[in-house]
Amino acid sequence: MGAGFASYQNLGNILPANHPVLRNRLVLGVDPGNAVQDILRAREETSGNAANMWPKDKQDIKLTLEKFDPLQIEWELSSIGGRSDDQVIVMQPGYEYLLEALLQIRPVYAEDVWENGKIERWERQVVSTAASRTPLTDPREAHQVIVRYHLQYDPLIRAQTFRKSYTMHDFAKALGALAGYFVFGVMILNCLFRIKLRQNVPMQAAPGATDMVEYTSK
Repeated sequence: MGAGFASYQNLGNILPANHPVLRNRLVLGVDPGNAVQDILRAREETSGNAANMWPKDKQDIKLTLEKFDPLQIEWELSSIGGRSDDQVIVMQPGYEYLLEALLQIRPVYAEDVWENGKIERWERQVVSTAASRTPLTDPREAHQVIVRYHLQYDPLIRAQTFRKSYTMHDFAKALGALAGYFVFGVMILNCLFRIKLRQNVPMQAAPGATDMVEYTSK
């Protein structure tokens, strides 16, 4: 019995009634849960030497990760029978579709004037994309559609570090903090000096009082 009958078993070998449609939407982002665990695990395994530019607190790490904006990748699809504006491909059975992209992911760090660094965000961009379609050579796959994504990260990209400008406001804050520490230190030294001075001054008899003298008979 052929296709169309209820008892036909080889449904995987027949062509689909309609062309399959791929709605192509690919977005790369950070998974906060896994990222936090990776950072904490790296610190634990290296005694704090790794991931030392991330915040110390777990919640602060999550807030930093929120600055890592996602990256959406789009392809020019008209050459393989798709619509680039909608990122939709009407696929033909018996073909393999390959979607390739070269990406740049760069971590960005910030340093203050004391050269204390911390991670701020990432910069990301799509350098190039390519879409191709090739027929499947195996006759047994004539009814199938294969879609492959090949994402490559630029190996030559390097981290970027920038130093924040030291404004008058920052100077005033630093100067105010330094003055506070200085005043606090002077107060502590003054208290210690007064305590030591009291310990070194001998006790004197009050006016009109008579010192008691002990005589011993021989």
